[in-house]
Amino acid sequence: QELYKLIVSKAPQGIIDILVNSAGLKNGQEEKFWEFKVEEFDACIAVNAKAPFFLSRMIAKNMILNKVDGSIINIGSIKSFIGEASPYSMSKFAQNSLTKGLARMLAPYNICVNGISPGATNTNGLDNIFLSDTPNGRYATPEEIANIALLLASNLTRSMVGSIVVCDGGEMLQYRNNRY
Repeated sequence: QELYKLIVSKAPQGIIDILVNSAGLKNGQEEKFWEFKVEEFDACIAVNAKAPFFLSRMIAKNMILNKVDGSIINIGSIKSFIGEASPYSMSKFAQNSLTKGLARMLAPYNICVNGISPGATNTNGLDNIFLSDTPNGRYATPEEIANIALLLASNLTRSMVGSIVVCDGGEMLQYRNNRY
């Protein structure tokens, strides 16, 4: 509730037309399956599934109340499609379900809900990071993911409802295959 008040206080006239749920917590992969602690599991689910659920609900109410043609965009992960015995993969799978459910529920209010599922993304700002797990041989940049979000928030994609755009450099095409 406090976060919602802060967001609305910064929005022009308290009206919000775009929400991007982009927070994510990755605290281990399936190799850690036997060691995950309950607290680690709960923290990952709270950030990656619970927060987008409640924030989307608050912002959607604002959009409906103000009769806004809005957009909600959830940043997921290709791990939600690949599947992995980890809280991260589970939480991102849940986020896909939220994306599709909200899309169906909010479309009659002209609120367009979609998702983006990136693969490995260079969030450290390093130049030309080579990644052997992708056909294009590199990490995505945060700007590439942001550009997809801009497209999804624009009027160019109003017929995309409940879509999840994969931006992984082809990583899922060869998941766990050794190219070299």
